[in-house]
Amino acid sequence: METDVLALTLEKCQSIVAKDVELENKLKFAVEAIIVARDTAYSATQDCPKCDYIDNYLTKVLKQLSDNKEDDQNISAVKMNNLTNRNKTEFEHRFALGDIVFLTFYSKGKYRVRKKSGYKITDIRFNYSLGCSYFDEGIKKSIYYWLEGNPSVRMIEENSCFPSLEDAQKYCDKKNKELSKKE
Repeated sequence: METDVLALTLEKCQSIVAKDVELENKLKFAVEAIIVARDTAYSATQDCPKCDYIDNYLTKVLKQLSDNKEDDQNISAVKMNNLTNRNKTEFEHRFALGDIVFLTFYSKGKYRVRKKSGYKITDIRFNYSLGCSYFDEGIKKSIYYWLEGNPSVRMIEENSCFPSLEDAQKYCDKKNKELSKKE
């Protein structure tokens, strides 16, 4: 009788452990799927404003999963944080939200400063992509800004922004000087 009870208990324990491992694997798979969906939404935010909402929502879901201590028996918060941070990429950028930047443009045969009072940065977007093998480019990092009151609805690359009116004017003077040498 004791042997039967022990065998039954051992069988139950093995069954519970097997279910536990199966649930842990399913949870890991679900977290991986959320991470891929979030990363895809993030990379699409350049073209689709709704993808920004999806990216933010999935990031919040991942954070809630990592903060949930009650379900920590199978996956520790440390493991979850490692999963959510494993694709983290850092970008160094010259300007912050709210900074005033100056733009230049080419018109009527001359480079000029656009709007002498500058533009306020309202959004910053980062792009991390593989370059084209045809041009022999490796991984490419780009930073784009959206500006308040900008007549263009498109984003502006960081290298097109200047921190002061003087810097923008120096750039225009240099480019105009190069143009006059060609004539």
